Amino acid sequence: MKRRQAVILAGGMGTRLRASTGELPKPLVPVGGKPFLRWLVELLRDRGMTQALLLTGHRAELIHEHFARHPVDGIEVAWSQELSPLGTGGAVRQAAPLLDERFVLVNGDTYLDVDYAALLAQAAPEGALATMVVYLATGAARGEHGERGALDQPGNVEVGEDGFLTAYRKSAAGAPLPYIDAGVAVWSREVFDRQFAQTGACSLEADVFPALIARRQLWSQESPTRFYDIGTPERLAAFEAAAARGASSERRISDSISTARTPQLRQKP
Repeated sequence: MKRRQAVILAGGMGTRLRASTGELPKPLVPVGGKPFLRWLVELLRDRGMTQALLLTGHRAELIHEHFARHPVDGIEVAWSQELSPLGTGGAVRQAAPLLDERFVLVNGDTYLDVDYAALLAQAAPEGALATMVVYLATGAARGEHGERGALDQPGNVEVGEDGFLTAYRKSAAGAPLPYIDAGVAVWSREVFDRQFAQTGACSLEADVFPALIARRQLWSQESPTRFYDIGTPERLAAFEAAAARGASSERRISDSISTARTPQLRQKP
């Protein structure tokens, strides 16, 4: 069976969570009795991925030790450690020898319940080197998904009628855009073998995304299922509540917060 690889950006420090988590790296923040990163790896396994490659940085030894002592059945867990901060793009580039030709990249503080195997298998239009999963921003989402599917954060992505991204903002400055980056994307290794092969620090958000957008190489797929991130105490609390609802009802977390019956992606027309 061909490997289906998920690469997880797991080097975050969790500065905004430090008051409650101390020196723990952000991916190890506990939720419902287990680290958030374990929730994520188990989700990826359940949605068809066969390897999770962790890109670790801050307090990497704690992440390595957790998975060495407590393996996750049904999925291989490997890692690539940055010894000095390289940024999101630099961490991926450093791991290039370990990357499959196509792989799913997931933010280590994001939980999105979709069919990852189907996402990886989806053919992108000619010229696209990456596919970003996006979600309707607050105003539009309230109408389509109801209150529980809406996110109280501004959109940072604009998508053209053909599904290719036309704008991306790392910060919330300026007028909100229609979509939000859901923290999940499919990448071609070619991006890091050729276009961004130089060494040193590199940011996906500030360096890679704008370059791909300018070349019309960054496509999108829309998720009808809302995502969670744990970047702030308030957002962590929202995920904890959703996890508790899902556990008490023996349903997927996505079922407890979204009207979407099946976590499939919608392709832009």
